Amino acid sequence: MNWLSKIYIIISILFLNACANMLPPTGGPKDAIPPKLERSIPKNGSINFKDTRVSLVFNEDVKLDNIQNQLIITPLIKGHYNAVIKKNKIVVITFEQPFDSNTTYTLNFRKGIKDLTEGNAADELSLTFSTGSLIDSSFISGQVVDYKTKVPLKDILVSLYKSDDTFDI
Repeated sequence: MNWLSKIYIIISILFLNACANMLPPTGGPKDAIPPKLERSIPKNGSINFKDTRVSLVFNEDVKLDNIQNQLIITPLIKGHYNAVIKKNKIVVITFEQPFDSNTTYTLNFRKGIKDLTEGNAADELSLTFSTGSLIDSSFISGQVVDYKTKVPLKDILVSLYKSDDTFDI
Protein backbone atom coordinates (compact mmCIF):
# COMPACT_ATOMS: atom_id res chain seq x y z
CA MET A 1 0.00 0.00 0.00
CA ASN A 2 1.55 3.29 -1.03
CA TRP A 3 1.54 6.50 0.96
CA LEU A 4 -1.20 8.06 -1.25
CA SER A 5 -3.60 5.21 -0.42
CA LYS A 6 -2.86 5.61 3.30
CA ILE A 7 -3.61 9.35 3.16
CA TYR A 8 -6.85 8.66 1.27
CA ILE A 9 -7.97 6.14 3.94
CA ILE A 10 -7.13 8.56 6.79
CA ILE A 11 -9.01 11.43 5.14
CA SER A 12 -12.02 9.15 4.50
CA ILE A 13 -12.12 8.05 8.16
CA LEU A 14 -11.91 11.65 9.39
CA PHE A 15 -14.62 12.73 6.95
CA LEU A 16 -17.00 9.94 8.03
CA ASN A 17 -16.49 10.73 11.73
CA ALA A 18 -17.20 14.42 11.13
CA CYS A 19 -20.59 13.58 9.55
CA ALA A 20 -22.03 11.99 12.69
CA ASN A 21 -23.17 14.87 14.88
CA MET A 22 -24.28 13.20 18.13
CA LEU A 23 -27.02 15.33 19.75
CA PRO A 24 -29.97 14.27 21.87
CA PRO A 25 -33.36 14.67 20.16
CA THR A 26 -35.22 17.85 21.02
CA GLY A 27 -38.39 15.98 22.02
CA GLY A 28 -40.82 18.49 20.58
CA PRO A 29 -42.98 20.97 22.46
CA LYS A 30 -43.52 20.65 26.22
CA ASP A 31 -46.58 18.62 27.26
CA ALA A 32 -48.92 21.03 29.04
CA ILE A 33 -52.08 18.92 28.77
CA PRO A 34 -53.09 17.02 31.93
CA PRO A 35 -54.34 13.44 31.75
CA LYS A 36 -58.05 13.01 31.02
CA LEU A 37 -60.22 10.39 32.65
CA GLU A 38 -61.64 8.19 29.87
CA ARG A 39 -63.74 5.88 32.04
CA SER A 40 -64.08 4.59 35.56
CA ILE A 41 -65.58 1.73 37.51
CA PRO A 42 -67.88 2.82 38.97
CA LYS A 43 -68.93 5.53 36.55
CA ASN A 44 -69.27 8.98 38.06
CA GLY A 45 -72.80 9.25 39.48
CA SER A 46 -73.33 5.47 39.72
CA ILE A 47 -75.73 3.99 42.23
CA ASN A 48 -75.86 0.59 43.97
CA PHE A 49 -72.08 0.19 43.87
CA LYS A 50 -71.07 -2.84 45.96
CA ASP A 51 -67.42 -3.51 45.04
CA THR A 52 -64.35 -2.64 47.14
CA ARG A 53 -62.27 -1.70 44.13
CA VAL A 54 -62.35 1.51 42.08
CA SER A 55 -60.63 1.74 38.67
CA LEU A 56 -59.78 4.85 36.68
CA VAL A 57 -58.62 4.67 33.04
CA PHE A 58 -56.75 7.65 31.57
CA ASN A 59 -55.90 8.72 28.02
CA GLU A 60 -52.14 8.69 28.74
CA ASP A 61 -49.57 7.17 31.08
CA VAL A 62 -49.98 8.42 34.65
CA LYS A 63 -48.21 8.28 38.00
CA LEU A 64 -49.39 8.61 41.58
CA ASP A 65 -48.02 11.56 43.53
CA ASN A 66 -48.44 11.32 47.30
CA ILE A 67 -51.89 9.79 46.81
CA GLN A 68 -52.31 8.90 50.50
CA ASN A 69 -52.26 12.61 51.35
CA GLN A 70 -53.86 13.97 48.18
CA LEU A 71 -56.94 11.72 47.97
CA ILE A 72 -59.79 12.97 50.14
CA ILE A 73 -62.65 10.51 50.59
CA THR A 74 -65.91 11.75 52.05
CA PRO A 75 -67.46 10.53 54.20
CA LEU A 76 -64.66 8.89 56.15
CA ILE A 77 -64.08 5.25 55.17
CA LYS A 78 -63.38 2.33 57.47
CA GLY A 79 -59.93 0.78 57.11
CA HIS A 80 -57.27 1.69 54.61
CA TYR A 81 -56.84 1.53 50.85
CA ASN A 82 -54.09 0.69 48.41
CA ALA A 83 -53.61 2.55 45.12
CA VAL A 84 -51.52 1.14 42.25
CA ILE A 85 -50.90 1.83 38.57
CA LYS A 86 -51.60 -0.98 36.09
CA LYS A 87 -50.61 -0.95 32.42
CA ASN A 88 -49.38 2.66 32.90
CA LYS A 89 -52.84 4.19 32.28
CA ILE A 90 -55.05 2.53 34.91
CA VAL A 91 -55.25 3.53 38.57
CA VAL A 92 -56.76 0.81 40.78
CA ILE A 93 -57.74 1.62 44.35
CA THR A 94 -58.56 -1.36 46.55
CA PHE A 95 -60.33 -0.73 49.86
CA GLU A 96 -59.80 -2.98 52.91
CA GLN A 97 -63.39 -2.70 54.12
CA PRO A 98 -66.66 -2.51 52.20
CA PHE A 99 -68.34 0.87 51.88
CA ASP A 100 -71.27 1.69 54.19
CA SER A 101 -74.67 0.89 52.72
CA ASN A 102 -76.95 3.64 51.38
CA THR A 103 -74.14 6.21 51.40
CA THR A 104 -72.90 8.63 48.76
CA TYR A 105 -69.10 8.76 48.52
CA THR A 106 -66.91 11.34 46.83
CA LEU A 107 -63.27 10.70 46.00
CA ASN A 108 -61.43 13.96 45.37
CA PHE A 109 -57.97 13.25 43.94
CA ARG A 110 -56.72 16.86 44.05
CA LYS A 111 -53.17 16.66 42.58
CA GLY A 112 -52.56 12.99 43.37
CA ILE A 113 -52.65 11.71 39.77
CA LYS A 114 -50.29 13.24 37.21
CA ASP A 115 -49.12 12.48 33.71
CA LEU A 116 -45.88 10.55 33.52
CA THR A 117 -43.95 12.88 31.21
CA GLU A 118 -44.34 16.40 32.62
CA GLY A 119 -46.19 15.82 35.90
CA ASN A 120 -49.35 17.71 34.91
CA ALA A 121 -52.04 16.99 37.51
CA ALA A 122 -55.43 15.75 36.32
CA ASP A 123 -57.80 18.75 36.44
CA GLU A 124 -60.49 18.74 39.13
CA LEU A 125 -60.59 14.95 39.22
CA SER A 126 -63.29 13.58 41.49
CA LEU A 127 -65.58 10.58 41.46
CA THR A 128 -68.98 10.37 43.15
CA PHE A 129 -70.98 7.18 43.59
CA SER A 130 -73.57 5.72 45.93
CA THR A 131 -73.88 2.34 47.60
CA GLY A 132 -77.64 2.89 47.73
CA SER A 133 -80.34 3.61 45.18
CA LEU A 134 -79.72 7.36 44.92
CA ILE A 135 -76.99 9.99 44.97
CA ASP A 136 -77.28 12.40 47.89
CA SER A 137 -78.62 15.62 46.43
CA SER A 138 -77.06 18.00 48.97
CA PHE A 139 -75.95 21.18 47.32
CA ILE A 140 -73.75 23.98 48.60
CA SER A 141 -73.08 27.23 46.82
CA GLY A 142 -71.08 30.27 47.72
CA GLN A 143 -67.56 31.56 47.78
CA VAL A 144 -64.74 30.83 50.21
CA VAL A 145 -62.76 33.92 51.20
CA ASP A 146 -59.73 34.50 53.39
CA TYR A 147 -60.94 35.47 56.87
CA LYS A 148 -58.55 38.39 57.28
CA THR A 149 -58.19 39.80 53.77
CA LYS A 150 -61.64 38.87 52.39
CA VAL A 151 -59.88 37.81 49.16
CA PRO A 152 -61.52 34.82 47.37
CA LEU A 153 -59.50 31.61 47.73
CA LYS A 154 -58.77 29.12 44.95
CA ASP A 155 -58.49 25.31 44.98
CA ILE A 156 -60.66 24.96 48.09
CA LEU A 157 -62.59 21.81 48.99
CA VAL A 158 -65.73 22.23 51.10
CA SER A 159 -67.31 19.13 52.62
CA LEU A 160 -70.17 18.28 54.96
CA TYR A 161 -69.74 15.64 57.65
CA LYS A 162 -71.98 13.93 60.14
CA SER A 163 -71.74 15.54 63.57
CA ASP A 164 -70.19 12.39 65.08
CA ASP A 165 -67.51 12.16 62.37
CA THR A 166 -64.19 13.06 64.00
CA PHE A 167 -62.29 13.15 60.70
CA ASP A 168 -60.01 16.18 60.62
CA ILE A 169 -58.61 17.19 57.22
